Amino acid sequence: MPVTLESVYADAMSLPDDAKQELVERLVTELQAEVDPELEQLHIEDAKRRRDAMRAGAVQSVPGPEALKLARAAIIR
Repeated sequence: MPVTLESVYADAMSLPDDAKQELVERLVTELQAEVDPELEQLHIEDAKRRRDAMRAGAVQSVPGPEALKLARAAIIR
């Protein structure tokens, strides 16, 4: 039987919590290894720009539940 995402997920869900945590960390580490350094630098610069705008009061934050509501409404249009 071929390995599928569903079978891997089912196997992972049967692991103890500490093993699940280690699996997640390994997967994230693997994915991060493939990130383009130039793209990562652009992301960091954008995050800093947004942080600075928040600190300066140039923009206001939106609470998480409200942000999700707005995002869902934009997708459903």
